[in-house]
Amino acid sequence: MINSEYTWKDFDIIDTHAHVFPAKVAEKAAHNIGDFYDLPSRHDGSCEALLKSGSAFGVKKYVMCFVASTPEQGGHINTFLSYHQNEHKEFYVFCAF
Repeated sequence: MINSEYTWKDFDIIDTHAHVFPAKVAEKAAHNIGDFYDLPSRHDGSCEALLKSGSAFGVKKYVMCFVASTPEQGGHINTFLSYHQNEHKEFYVFCAF
């Protein structure tokens, strides 16, 4: 039985599937993904937008998901991820391969 005295504010919320992109491609990438899935993009794909949006809902941690389109992209993506994981302790990243 769920205790009705609790609200979502009583728990640490984890976004288990989040994406951000490098600044020079973030807005285009976010909109292209939205177009692909026929869903409107609400944010510009930046770390700042993700953190701002998440904090409004009480998100404390983010599991960052990435895919490299080509083998050559893997190293660049993983460098980007490593930097942002060091900058944002609330990010947990899966390396791209």
